[in-house]
Amino acid sequence: DPGTRAESASPAPAILYLDCEDSGQCHAIRPGWIVGQSHPTSTAEAQLAQTPGIQFVHRRHCRFDCEDGQWYVTPIPQADYTNPTSVNNRRVAPGVRMPVRNGDRLMLAGVGLTVRILGA
Repeated sequence: DPGTRAESASPAPAILYLDCEDSGQCHAIRPGWIVGQSHPTSTAEAQLAQTPGIQFVHRRHCRFDCEDGQWYVTPIPQADYTNPTSVNNRRVAPGVRMPVRNGDRLMLAGVGLTVRILGA
C-alpha cells in the first residue's frame, strides 16, 4: 500500500534494578553506571549505604553495561583489589565482563544484591 509507511521504532531499553537483600534498598541502574560504597569521596553513580558489610565494598566497585538488551557487570580493577564480585556464586575477576540476567544473585564483597531486569 503506497500510503503505508514503515515505522522503525526501537524497543524501549531494559531497566536493571539492584535489590539489596539486607537493607531493602532498590537502585535503578543505567548503562555505564558505576556501583560502589556510599562515601563523601565516591564518584559512583549508584552508592550503596546502610547495609551490613558495606565497608568492604569499594567506592567504585563495578560497572554495568547493556548491549543489545544484554546486561553485563565488570568489577573495576583496583590497586588493592581484595573484595570480590560474584554472580550466582561464580567469582568474576577484575576487568572481566560477566553477563547478568533477571533473578541473578550478585555479591559485592559479601553484600548480597538481586538483579531485576524489567523490559527484558
